[in-house]
Amino acid sequence: MNKRILSFILSVVMIVTLIPAVAFAQTDSTENNDQDEIEQSILEELKDQDQPSEEKIISQVTLTCASNVKSTQGGTIEGMQPGQTTSFVTLANGETREFAITPGKGFRISKVIVNGKSIGIVNKVSLTGNGEAQSIYVKFKKQGLFIMLDAGHAGHYNRGIIRKYWESKMTWKLTNYLKKELESYGIVCGMTKKSQKHDPGVYERGLKAKGYDLFISIHSNYSDARGTDYPLAIVSSKHKKKLYKKAQPLGKKLVKTIRSTMKTRQRYQVWVKRQNDGRDWYGVIRGSAAVNVPGIILEHSFHSNRSKCRWLLKNKNLRKMAAAEAKTIAEHYGYGKQ
Repeated sequence: MNKRILSFILSVVMIVTLIPAVAFAQTDSTENNDQDEIEQSILEELKDQDQPSEEKIISQVTLTCASNVKSTQGGTIEGMQPGQTTSFVTLANGETREFAITPGKGFRISKVIVNGKSIGIVNKVSLTGNGEAQSIYVKFKKQGLFIMLDAGHAGHYNRGIIRKYWESKMTWKLTNYLKKELESYGIVCGMTKKSQKHDPGVYERGLKAKGYDLFISIHSNYSDARGTDYPLAIVSSKHKKKLYKKAQPLGKKLVKTIRSTMKTRQRYQVWVKRQNDGRDWYGVIRGSAAVNVPGIILEHSFHSNRSKCRWLLKNKNLRKMAAAEAKTIAEHYGYGKQ
């Protein structure tokens, strides 16, 4: 056998021997790739189970407070943002949180509804995140007396016969003293002004009494007759008879208190003044009447009278007046010191 034939036979034998090995190697590689893909798929599925989507694990809880006093939030639910009546919080799946309910001063809890179901009068609610929307609704009801106080004028306004006296400064001091005294009886007080310089419009001041039980505006008076010193109450007119019936008796009691405290020579007076259309003449009382709140303007004698102007300049006298007026108001409504 020559060398060419021998070389050909050896080549054929080698090829026949290698083909199965190559095929096996190719098959084994393909199977390994398939197995890797299967394992990767399983790992991804497990990963998805360990980390479910946010939609499945988050509960959004709506917190809502309601009150029949528009200008005062009746209370709070823990987790609510200050000054808001509706807030939202989120709970993770399985997370439990307790929400404390706190009524504001002069309010009580009247209704608690959780997820659409009334649960009675409670001060705590516990919720657990379950992936569904949840809600807490609380209604507060007034159980106290609410009075809106108005310090007449602002800045440097209405100078007295004694040059350093300004009606606007006296009213700010007396109103703040009165607020403190009334609160000592458990009476809830609001203020129409944020500072001594703050000067809302007169009608706007009255409107701020919305939801309150009474509006009182503090002033001192002026006359060209230097001897004039009578205290004066201007009360809601009979345009709305219910308001007049509430304002007039208390107004009368308050000016009697002013007279005895300041010892004025002249007898107190109680006025009603109306426009041609029957509504109250004075803007502050007209504003309070517009929101169905009885209003009283209290004129603390006359700053055109030298002796009374001097009396009103002393802080100790204003504190005495505030204590006397607060006692009169508290007794009128049946309140005692707390």
